[in-house]
Amino acid sequence: HANRDDAIIEAAQELMRQAKSSQLAMGESVQVGGDVTNLTVVFNPSGSGIPRPDPIKANQNEHSFKPSLLPSNQDNSDTPDKRFEQDIQPPKPQQHTPHPNLRNLPRPGGPLDVNSQVYIKRQADDEVIEELSMPRGLVTVRGPRQSGKTSLMLRIHVNSKTLLKDDTVRSVFIDLQALSKKSFESLENIWQAIVQQICSQLGLLEKQMLFWNDNNSYDHSMNTFLDHYIFDNDVSPLLLCFDDVDRAFKTSIKTEFFASIRAFYGRSVFDPSWRGVRWLLNTSSEPAFFIEDINQSPFNVGEHIWLRSFTGNEVCQLANCYGFDLSSGLLTRTMKYLGGHPFLTHLFFYRMTQDMQRWKQFCNGS
Repeated sequence: HANRDDAIIEAAQELMRQAKSSQLAMGESVQVGGDVTNLTVVFNPSGSGIPRPDPIKANQNEHSFKPSLLPSNQDNSDTPDKRFEQDIQPPKPQQHTPHPNLRNLPRPGGPLDVNSQVYIKRQADDEVIEELSMPRGLVTVRGPRQSGKTSLMLRIHVNSKTLLKDDTVRSVFIDLQALSKKSFESLENIWQAIVQQICSQLGLLEKQMLFWNDNNSYDHSMNTFLDHYIFDNDVSPLLLCFDDVDRAFKTSIKTEFFASIRAFYGRSVFDPSWRGVRWLLNTSSEPAFFIEDINQSPFNVGEHIWLRSFTGNEVCQLANCYGFDLSSGLLTRTMKYLGGHPFLTHLFFYRMTQDMQRWKQFCNGS
């Protein structure tokens, strides 16, 4: 059976290299599914990359610790290895059509194109959209790295008017990884950088520095910005999409920055300008590892949505997008080896499209 697992092991090793080289920050998680391995990596503060028990699960013995991908409020009955046994059913009629040119498919890695034909909509998509469709919506999307958080956020950002069913909503995508190191030196710097992103994407470049006064506090400048430039003659909602807020967890202003978001969100109760702002954040880390007081952050308010692995039916849909038709037996084996992990599953089917002999061997169990 030497050839059967080649594509799966190759995909799994790609994620494992990230963990072993300490590319993940403390508190980040990475999933490698199925028989290869399935874990959440919690790094020691020293950055050694040695798994240790989640402090939230203090009742577990350190030496018998079994890492888990589940959020703290979930039990082990919903792990990928358990779920695939419950989820395997004969594939339903497919809702997707195969990609028209399988040989020219982009290699999986990073966010999918917003119009990608291999994007699989999950229950989390509807939950995020429902929450953001309401005034004062605030959503935090949690999930392991490469589970589809940025792809989901970009689709909502680009198609916000359609998905939120509001032709007036204005959306701004803020990639915290793209901001300069200087932006994280103070609250004034980070909010000024955010305002520059808003002005750039909403076509307000000529006005972006007219209101910012270094003699005033950042919150005064932000209020001025909203009152006189965003909502002065236009009361349509403003959606702020903060991608990869993990970047802020690694800075000296992490506690103050997230406290400021919480304060701005709190003002929406009585301030008409802030009432027009909606928030979407995503992270692959547990905020409690980094923030001194989680109650002074946006992570204990709003809606928290965990981006789970693919279900069996979703794996069938993805296989169909890549031009494959999974029988119940093949679906069972695919879920067993990959656990429904989005990146690994995408990479597996992509590899198979590049080498159909591999696919035949997998189908034959050899």
